[in-house]
Amino acid sequence: MHVWYIKATPSRIGLLLNLSVNEIEKVLYFVKYIVTEIKDDQAKNVITNLDKDYHAKIDELDKIYAEEKKQYAASKGGTEKSEKDTKFKDTELLKIYTENKTSLEKEYSRIKSVLSNLKVGSTILESDYRNIFYKFEGAFSFGSGSQSILTLLKKIVIQDDITLILKNFGALKGEERKKAFKKLKLLINLYISGVKPEWMVLTHLPVIPPDLRPVVQLEGGKFASSDVNLFYRRVLMRNLRLKKMIQVGMPDVVKKNEIRLLQEAVNNLLVGEKGNARGFGAGVKIFKSLTDMLSGKEGIFRKNLLGKRVDYSGRSVITVGPNLKLDECGLPLYVAVKMFTPFIIGKLIERKIAHTPKQAEKLIKDENPIALKILEEVIQDKYVLLNRAPTLHRLSIQAFKIKLMPGKTIRIHPLVTPAFNADFDGDQMAVHLPLSEEAQREAKELIAADKNVLKPASGDPVITHSQDMVIGVYYLTDDSASDGKLKAKLASVEDAMVYYWNDELHIKDKVLLKVGEEYIETTLGRVVFNALLPEKVRFINKKVTKKVLRQILDTIFDIYGREMTVQVADAIKDRGFKFATLSAVTINIFDLAVPKEKDEILHHAGERVNEIHNFWFKGMLSDEEKHRIIIQEWSEGKAKIEELVKVSYKPGNDVYSLIDS
Repeated sequence: MHVWYIKATPSRIGLLLNLSVNEIEKVLYFVKYIVTEIKDDQAKNVITNLDKDYHAKIDELDKIYAEEKKQYAASKGGTEKSEKDTKFKDTELLKIYTENKTSLEKEYSRIKSVLSNLKVGSTILESDYRNIFYKFEGAFSFGSGSQSILTLLKKIVIQDDITLILKNFGALKGEERKKAFKKLKLLINLYISGVKPEWMVLTHLPVIPPDLRPVVQLEGGKFASSDVNLFYRRVLMRNLRLKKMIQVGMPDVVKKNEIRLLQEAVNNLLVGEKGNARGFGAGVKIFKSLTDMLSGKEGIFRKNLLGKRVDYSGRSVITVGPNLKLDECGLPLYVAVKMFTPFIIGKLIERKIAHTPKQAEKLIKDENPIALKILEEVIQDKYVLLNRAPTLHRLSIQAFKIKLMPGKTIRIHPLVTPAFNADFDGDQMAVHLPLSEEAQREAKELIAADKNVLKPASGDPVITHSQDMVIGVYYLTDDSASDGKLKAKLASVEDAMVYYWNDELHIKDKVLLKVGEEYIETTLGRVVFNALLPEKVRFINKKVTKKVLRQILDTIFDIYGREMTVQVADAIKDRGFKFATLSAVTINIFDLAVPKEKDEILHHAGERVNEIHNFWFKGMLSDEEKHRIIIQEWSEGKAKIEELVKVSYKPGNDVYSLIDS
């Protein structure tokens, strides 16, 4: 019997036969017998015969009691002592008679009840079978062990069972309905896939290929073998022993015990030994079963089939590379050397600097300046693929040009982190080198980060600025710290930049700037920001927040296309980081203002929640309604406090800047 189909939740065999896992195991290990067939014409006579047997036994008991009583009466003496003895014996005799009669009645009622409820798939105790039910073999067929389960599974007609469940489904309620639905789902899946229920019982045990269960010779003539070989050997030996027992005609008790051991050996092969890692002391080896080999992180699916270790690849922790261009990544020198070793060896031999691959490898290992110079040549215009697990969408793998970096971490551009869903708290990424010219061309033209600036799902920009970059741009365009006095009248953005580069004006200073035919009042900081934008998108004369930045990139993409969007995004990134540093935005505990109304709002929300609980206790609300309304109350309270917090801070405050940006 295949243990997966017994012990999985819900048990597949249990659903089909309407039996619990416990009952199936009892049948499997010969603790109980199961009804495999009922012959209706003979089954009707069984209860009649049982009644006859019962009345015959009662008559026999009455007869024995009468004879015993008669015997005691005949042996009465005339003395007072003998009369007392006889009276005591009569009482004892009546007690024994009553006990026997009651016991017979109880047993009769129990067996009659079992017989009236007996149907195909019903189970009975082994003792009941040996003492009583073996007599009814003509009317009922009983079986035990995996053979009886196989017989029942063979009798299942999937289409008929589906029709029957659908017919009765409307009348079912509660647990019965749930169970029927699970069974229906299983039957439909079996029908669609063409799988027969009896295939859940193993008649032939498949043996996996030798490469998946190797035997390796060690030094000294010893062998290291896969754990699965041990389990297979155990199954084989027990099967051969059972075969021999059947041939020589061993008693059923011995054969049944051997079948139990064989079933246990098959279970161990498929799912491992009972208890597994739990309950074993230190130093006790846990053997790996077929299930252990397949499932989990160390199983062959995840380790060898779906994901493999491949050549020309590496893996490292990622850190931010604020100085990189959007289509660049920083690759640690030691990773680049390992990945490009074959190319470096080829160049060294081609230029006759080394004559053999061994010599070339030694030059690389010794970090010879010539080898490193050739590495720089080899990586020119080469793209590598960066992948962050889990690879949920196509932007989880992107191509980048290589920029050699010191240290041991891969540097990535801050604007590509949303696409990878990456952050810098210890995330790791894999790097792969496309080898052929065609692969390199695809990496450059299709997979490169600067070619994937929009989300495939919605068309929104995926290269969104965040955190320090946003704070820097917000600080640059915020006019709250200005003294309000006009400091200069400027003819163009270019003129304003001259003032900025020569430090003649401060970024918070108010200026008049000519935009088109009109002069507008703005700050030098806003002019400095707008200098990064293309002509048709200028002039953004307001505080630039994260949302505004996203809208700007969207507009640039629509008007100018991808290349301009990438250039502007990179320029905003650089300027954002610069002014985030200059802004010196910081925060401490005394900056945080707690609204006076907070306690009142929380108290009110708490009272409402208590009211909702009272309604629920009285049965006026369901669990789902109670849960939904409570969440709604606390959410409203939270939203009110958030609004009050925003109001309590004034422009120019660092906390306000962090919230508002």
